[in-house]
Amino acid sequence: MIEKSEIMEINFTINGLFLLLLILVGLGVGIYLVFVLLKLKGLVEKLGELLGENTRVIDEAMNNANKLNDNINNLTEKANGIMENIKPQIDSSLANIDNISNKANDIKASFEDLNNKVRETKFKLISAYSITKNSLKSYIKSF
Repeated sequence: MIEKSEIMEINFTINGLFLLLLILVGLGVGIYLVFVLLKLKGLVEKLGELLGENTRVIDEAMNNANKLNDNINNLTEKANGIMENIKPQIDSSLANIDNISNKANDIKASFEDLNNKVRETKFKLISAYSITKNSLKSYIKSF
């Protein structure tokens, strides 16, 4: 028969093999987890680099936008200054145009008045001519 010590040896051997198997599986899983963690660390580092690059690009874009805004503000100020200088000249030119228009209307009215006087004078001359002609006819007939 099998002795008790032999059974215990076999039992210890099975337990030892099982424990060894568990240790080996544990080491394998541990090593696998180390590789996964290293891979994750690499991905996190790449993500950090990308975020850093994106942050730099965004900062540069914001700086460019601020410079563009400053340039637009400067141009607006210059345009306003030019308009302030030109506006009195434009107003003066418009006033001159109004004066010229008024004078042209006055000249037109004067020409219309002169034209009416020329018509009246023409009518008077025609009337005087007719009277003179008729008077001369009468005078000549009287001889």
